Amino acid sequence: MFDKEKSMDWLRTKIEKGKEELVKFSKISKLKLEISTLRKRKDERYKSMGKRAFKMVEDGLMDDSQIVADYDDIIRINQKIEDLELEIKAVKESKSVVDFDNE
Repeated sequence: MFDKEKSMDWLRTKIEKGKEELVKFSKISKLKLEISTLRKRKDERYKSMGKRAFKMVEDGLMDDSQIVADYDDIIRINQKIEDLELEIKAVKESKSVVDFDNE
């Protein structure tokens, strides 16, 4: 026989699981977008650093402080990317991430 209550429980469970997966997907997408933005910024710093170093070498000058500042920024960006990738891994491995108060 058809058990209406059992069917409703099943449906609620599926809807809740769907919401959890949507939250996970949303968090992962947001983190991946941030990683992409950071990688673009890092590439811009590489270009800036390379152009500056080239010009300095070309002119017979070398101002290490300018190159070191770009280098330090690239290191910070790399660390942030690693942190975000670890956060994505944690979100993917989590059982439930439904916490609408912190969204």
